[in-house]
Order: sequence, then structure tokens, then C-alpha cells
Amino acid sequence: MLTGEKTTFTPDEFSSIRISIPGNCVEVYGTLNINNGAVVAGITNWDGIRDYSNGTLDIDQALFNNCPLYKENGYVNIYNSYFVDSPISMNRASVEIKDCSMLSGVYCTGSELVKIENNTENPCYITGLSDGITLINCGVTNIYGYTITGNVRNGINLHESYGRNTIENCSIISNSQDGIRMYHSSARIIGCQISGNQKGVIAYRGSNVEILKDPNSAPWFHDSCITNNTWMEILFTDDCDLQMARGMNKILDAPYNPDTFDKYLVFCPNMTRSRDLGLNYWGSDPQGLPIYPEEERFEPACINPSAFEIGFNLNPLWNPGPPSVITWENDELIYHNAIDLALAEDTVGAVALFKNLISQFPESDFAPASAKNLLALEEDKQALKDYYATEPNLHWNGEIDKLADYLENYCNIKMGDYQAAISWFEDIISDPECELDSLMAVIDLGYVYLLMQENSPKAQITCQYPQLVPKSRTQYEQKTNAILTALYSPANGANQEDGTNTIPILPQIPVLHNNYPNPFNPSTSISFSLPADMQCSLSIYNIKGQKVKTLQSGISTQGNHTLIWNGRDDNGKPVSSGVYFYQLKAQDKTITKKMIMVK
Repeated sequence: MLTGEKTTFTPDEFSSIRISIPGNCVEVYGTLNINNGAVVAGITNWDGIRDYSNGTLDIDQALFNNCPLYKENGYVNIYNSYFVDSPISMNRASVEIKDCSMLSGVYCTGSELVKIENNTENPCYITGLSDGITLINCGVTNIYGYTITGNVRNGINLHESYGRNTIENCSIISNSQDGIRMYHSSARIIGCQISGNQKGVIAYRGSNVEILKDPNSAPWFHDSCITNNTWMEILFTDDCDLQMARGMNKILDAPYNPDTFDKYLVFCPNMTRSRDLGLNYWGSDPQGLPIYPEEERFEPACINPSAFEIGFNLNPLWNPGPPSVITWENDELIYHNAIDLALAEDTVGAVALFKNLISQFPESDFAPASAKNLLALEEDKQALKDYYATEPNLHWNGEIDKLADYLENYCNIKMGDYQAAISWFEDIISDPECELDSLMAVIDLGYVYLLMQENSPKAQITCQYPQLVPKSRTQYEQKTNAILTALYSPANGANQEDGTNTIPILPQIPVLHNNYPNPFNPSTSISFSLPADMQCSLSIYNIKGQKVKTLQSGISTQGNHTLIWNGRDDNGKPVSSGVYFYQLKAQDKTITKKMIMVK
């Protein structure tokens, strides 16, 4: 344990004279400087240096070997150093890492500022036993010039980090899972090489992702190139905003093989509106001219859709020659001006422009992205919650209405109203539009419980699903990683006779879906999903509460199930027109829904 105003270790202490410190870690409560070629080495299973002071930890020209570094609160400056088997972890501490030739992974939670930059011409690497870089609930982030490779999980993992995050001129290659994974986060990806991972860029739960080349570089220099990732290059869910139009990116892959899963260039499993991906490069013909890829390389499989189709507009193709003159429409100009103001820390001006865009261009592709950017910029979260609830241009169709409701609830989280947030997510879990919504709500619910445990006194909370409360941050992160890794992966898919690939998503609790059709005559389909093999029953009741029909009773297997009710009771007699209820009982949970028979 190191205490006092200041402790400085020099090469004489760490190199020329070997010091042995007993115990499993060194705890710091004062000011610690490690510099000038100092070597800090530990034995196997050593917890390393743990700094609990509110001051600044300075490390310059040092070598860490088997010595994890943990900093809580305050600031960390790490320059020109080398970390071997020595992960860096921050909790509510701001960090600046510059020109470190080797890092063993960087984990930050609650950090207002994170800078990880290589401004030299020499390569700098991040290779670790988990994610290369993990950012959870962080603010402003800049990751520049690093090669992030060989990590056991993801290259970069952004979770609940909706600040101004920039990933620029990085090579994110050959990581075991995803190159860049985002969950309710935002990022500008500029001039990055992303290849050799399982999936390239992945965005879940209302993330904002912008992918573009370095606008100050010539063609073929510092282009964002997403290529030859094992399963797919880009995946995003419909509630996310993918800004790639006029990005001059290269999205490439090995030749298409219909018998394998690694065929998708861009994959959106639940897309409800077309996306503009124009002025990007998807490959070339023998003469070097840009060409369109096959439609089957997209999900949905539609490129350059008509007014009545949903797909991806690839016009115009980008030819990596001298870039064309770009003419921005008003909505895009406002959006990028707002981004520039945010980067310049003019939050008042940025908020005004984002709201102006939503007001003037509610149907623009930039309107949802603007609504999500407000969450990071507007300090008055109660006023923002009221804005999300009452702004008519955020409630003019089902898609934007769903986003506004989610953002409104997220304001509850920011204000510490955990009961309201928990109840909102539990309603989604109990009655999801689809399995994906249920899974995302399970992740979000766990995150709220985690915040409640870490940031507030014990409070009396009413909950429907106590089994979803994480026991620790580690358990939450492991469960979240397991859910997101399993999504849209070959292990979850089964090739059908028509060559397509279905990707079932199993919820973590029993889910009862809406019957179809409803109203119905004479029969209707009732579907439910189970997270494991279990005892369950599915029964039909009339409006008086009398049981009419038992459709299922006994052990049912894990997965999705669909049963048909033909409008007859247990005696085989047709029932009369009217309101009926169908009820699923499983895992100590009872779920009831209403349907109508019309004759």
C-alpha cells in the first residue's frame, strides 16, 4: 500500500535495484508517477497496481509485464509505454493514452474522456484476453491510429456510450468476435480497415453509426474498408441509424457462395424503411469499373428499390478515382453542421440544429439520428423527456414513435428513476413485438439493475423478473456478450431447402406472441417461445373465465412453438362468436392475451 502526497519510482528502484512488494496488489492513495524506463513486473495471478486516489496517475516510458493497472476516479496519462499481459481498467477515471506500442486491452466504465491515440509512424497494437477496447457509459472518446488485433472477443465494444465517439485510421483485424460492436452507442468510423473478424461493424439498440473515408485524403488512402469478415461485413437492427451515403467506403468480400453463411455485405433483420448507401464502392469489373453486388448479399435482398419496396439504394456507385463534387441536401447539411457544433463543444447550438432538423424534415433519414444525438447533448433530461413525449414529428409513424418511446424511457435512467425504467422494459419483455425486442429489453433491464446497484442507495423496487437481476457487473457483461454473440451467427441458423438461412432468437424468459389472424374465423395460430425445456400449458378461456380448450399441457422443448386453435372446445364443439383469452403458464409465469372470434 502506497500512501502520502507523492511517490515516484525511478529506474534505480525498478531496474537497477529489484524491489519485492508482498501481497497480491499495490494500492495507491496518493500521487504515483512511473517513468524514465521503469519496469513494473508481477508474478502469476497478481492483481497489479490499483490506484484509488482522486488525483492524476502519470506513466511515461515504462514497461508493465503481468501487472494489471486499475484507476478509480481522477485522471490517467500514459505515454510511450509498453503493456504486456497487463490490462488497463478505468472506473470513472478519464484517460489519455498516447504512442504506446503495446497495450493488453483497455476497459473504461463511466469515463468522461477517453483518448487512445498513436500519432507516430510506428505501429501500435492492442491485443488482449477480452475486448481490445471496452467503453461502457463513457463520454467523449477518440481512438486513433492503433492496430487492434488478436483479441479474444471484440476489437472495440461500445456499450451505452452515446457521447462523441470517433474511431479513426485504425486497423481492426482478426479478432475472435466482432470488429466494432455497438449497443445503444454512437460512433464515427473514419478511414478504418476492418477485416478478418467474425462480423465487421455491428450496431444494436438504437445506435448511431457513421462510416466514411478520411475526407482530407486522396482516394485509396485512409478509405474505410470493411472486407472479408467471416460472416458479414455490416449488421444493424432497424432502430439503428447507419450513415454511409456519400461515405466513399469500400465494402468488399470474397466471391459469393450461396451454400455458406458468409454472404452478407449489409444485413438488417427487421428493416422497415429503405436506406441510402450511395457513393460507396462494392467491387469492380475486369476493366476496373465499379459494379453492383448481387442482391442476395443484402438482407433484405433488394438494391435500388422502387417506391413500393424496402431495400438499399446504392446509386451512385463510387469509383475510387478523383472524388466527385458532393452536393448536400438541406437535411444532411443541417445534420453535419450540428455534428460539427457538437465536436466544437457548442452543445446549445448543436441541440438547436438537431431539433430544427426534426421539425423541418421529419421524414428524413437524419431525423432519428438527430433524436438520438439529443440524448447525449441535452443536460436537462426532464425537459428532453417531455420533448420526446410531445414532439409531433417524433410520433408520426410507428417506427419513429417506437424510437421516441425508448428515448423517453432512457431519460428515466439518466434521471435515476429506475422503477419507471424497469417497468417499461418489463412490459416489452412480457409483450414484445418480436423476439429481438425481448432480448434487447433483457439486456437493458440488466443494465438498469446494475446502475441501481452501483450508483444509488438500496431502494424498494417492484420487479416481475427477479431472475434477470445480474449478480455482478462481470455476470452482466458475460450474459450480454453471450446474447449478442449468438445473434445472427451460423450456430443459430439452419439452412432450408430453398437455400435461405433462418436465425431463430430465443428469449431469456417465456414469451407469448399475438395470435394471427385476429379477429379470426374459423381458426387462428398461437405462438410462444421458451428459453429451455420446461413444463408449460396453453389454454383458452371465455369471457367468464371458464376454460374452453387446453392446447398444450406438459413438457415443451426449448424454442419457438406454434399451435392452431380451430374454434372448438375440449369436447370438439364449435364455440360461439365473442372475446376469448389465451393463457401461457411456464416458469412460474402466467401471460394472458385477448382474441376475438367473428362468425
